[in-house]
Amino acid sequence: MFRFSVFFIFLFSLCSEARDIKGGYPDHFPPFSIAGEQVTGIIPDLLKATNQYSEHAYYAGPYARKALRMLSEGQLDFLFDSQRWTKNAEQYYWSTPITLINDVLILPIDATAQFASVDDLIHTSRLSAKPMRLGTRYEYTYPTLDDAFAKGELAKRNFYSDFAMLRALMKSEQTGIDAIVMSEFVYDFLILNNPHLQHRFKKAGFIIDQAPYQFAFPKTNDGKLNMLITNQALARLHATGKIEEIIKRYAN
Repeated sequence: MFRFSVFFIFLFSLCSEARDIKGGYPDHFPPFSIAGEQVTGIIPDLLKATNQYSEHAYYAGPYARKALRMLSEGQLDFLFDSQRWTKNAEQYYWSTPITLINDVLILPIDATAQFASVDDLIHTSRLSAKPMRLGTRYEYTYPTLDDAFAKGELAKRNFYSDFAMLRALMKSEQTGIDAIVMSEFVYDFLILNNPHLQHRFKKAGFIIDQAPYQFAFPKTNDGKLNMLITNQALARLHATGKIEEIIKRYAN
């Protein structure tokens, strides 16, 4: 018992010392990060709020490549990701969720097909003359759909951007895309900020999948400490409604 008490006293003393915690976020992942002369979005606003609610200082900038290597080499203290999306997620410490990201099915506005669930979608596709073709993002994983893709019960076509998926769905007769799978936050942001896309699509009435969006830390002593510090800050931000306020600036 004495050793455990000493450990927690030591841990508390470390948490009490102000730290600089540096990280990175995707260079363009609207509405979480929106490229421009100055990057805006949920993440930059979240970091500003975190610095107001924590005695520790968070610094971060956009990255394009090699982020995981930079994290493992100690050049970065944190990244933003989801343990549900990350291969070998057990190799990292994960914060409590910043928010939950829902993947949804987007259909053309005039689509007559109706689906009540992922199972219903797969079952309908299986009984069709040819599998439904879904637009998906290159290198993204879709845990609730990947087995159906592997079995040929659903077909997929990968795109490099969400905007490209929406354009392909607008031209579904030429592209053969029946529907697309997209983060609901991303979809709401793109529709809100692109009037020519409005009234062209509709969301299916169910969630394809849900994942927590989180801070990821290296599995080191410093990484564990930074995770605990960040969880404290996130708890304060959630308790005051600050995170929800930030998200509402960028999505419906």
